[in-house]
Amino acid sequence: MEKHDQSDPSPVPFDVYLGAVLRRAREDCAQTQENVAEALDLTYQMIGRYEHAITPLRVGQFRQFARVVNILPMLALAKAEEAYYRANGRSNDIETAEALVAIIELFASLQTPAQRKNAVQAIAKVVGPMAQCSE
Repeated sequence: MEKHDQSDPSPVPFDVYLGAVLRRAREDCAQTQENVAEALDLTYQMIGRYEHAITPLRVGQFRQFARVVNILPMLALAKAEEAYYRANGRSNDIETAEALVAIIELFASLQTPAQRKNAVQAIAKVVGPMAQCSE
């Protein structure tokens, strides 16, 4: 786990990637910082501080921000992880992060609860035996 000296004003690297993912999601859904700020009852400056990792997001704020810019929080986190691994040359982790992003995007595209349930059951059938093999 990364440690961050609270007296150090530079952002924790992962926060930079998470902010960039949220900014991209905001831009993809054609929202301005002002629109997002209004929806979250914040100032547009605060949105900029979150997007540029000047001010870290708390979990609740992150979830609300993600909802407003129409991205699943778990997808935002997975995309930020992928970018973080790429920037830090962690090639083994990049493949895992890419796969996780693909799974989340696929899951999000399913239209009905029954489709989602079937997908979860199919994944469990594959992951269950794999988890037992790694023990």
